[in-house]
Amino acid sequence: MKKKFNEIKKSLKQIIDSGELEFSIKNNEPAVGYLWEHTIHVASIAKKLAKSEGLDPFLPELTALFHDSGKFVNGDYHIDDTPEEEIASRIAEEVLSKYGLEINDISKVKNALLSLYDENKNNNEIADIIHDADFLSKFGNVGIAVFFTKMVLRGKNINESILKSLSKELTYSSVLPLNMRTKSGKEIAERKRKKTIEFFTELLEELREDGVSDFIINKKKWVYKAKGNKSVEILLVTRRQCQNCNSTYSSEFFVEKGIKCQKLNLIIKCGHCDDNYKLSFCLPEII
Repeated sequence: MKKKFNEIKKSLKQIIDSGELEFSIKNNEPAVGYLWEHTIHVASIAKKLAKSEGLDPFLPELTALFHDSGKFVNGDYHIDDTPEEEIASRIAEEVLSKYGLEINDISKVKNALLSLYDENKNNNEIADIIHDADFLSKFGNVGIAVFFTKMVLRGKNINESILKSLSKELTYSSVLPLNMRTKSGKEIAERKRKKTIEFFTELLEELREDGVSDFIINKKKWVYKAKGNKSVEILLVTRRQCQNCNSTYSSEFFVEKGIKCQKLNLIIKCGHCDDNYKLSFCLPEII
């Protein structure tokens, strides 16, 4: 079984690497094999969580290897607005059938992938483990390194990364333990939440002390009427004052349907000039 597992990994790596390479070429971005590195990280955490939850780690680890396989097929991202989990499920069936995995196990992998981020599907223990492993990989010390790596790949410096992406990073970090579906995931999430928030808070303080930039963290509450007026807290990172006119910023909320989830969008606007930008959050991950 170990030999078969390694052969599946090798085949899947080729699929993921080639898709990412094609996407990078089409979008004039560097191809660095980030997605496969992330995949291996998630699979490793999934194996650890499965063992902690008293489950055989084989299928959770195997499923984790496929969780992002549908992201860049043929160099496209979410082609025709098809959720990547649907594509990943088809890839899993093709690859696992090729290597002779039992039909029942293939079905379990496919069902876990399809229910991974479906708000209407619950009680899939493999999907729960992959869900937690995927999010845990993005926080803590490794998550911080990944955050800046992704920002550099997108051509953003430190200030741009903070302004356009840190609000999401801090908000997701703050609710990370609540977002976990497994007991083991919650325990790890609490440690990673603390490390992540402490690092970024100290980073903003140091940038301010060094006279490089002055960012503040505002706690913004938004009421989600569709969920029984549930209150959602956003950790919004903005400049203390607009660099163009020294005015303060305001924010507006609205919800729209995204490809994978309902999205909470914020429009951040200067109170005086036309400086503005948009932030988006996946609602199921913060409520």
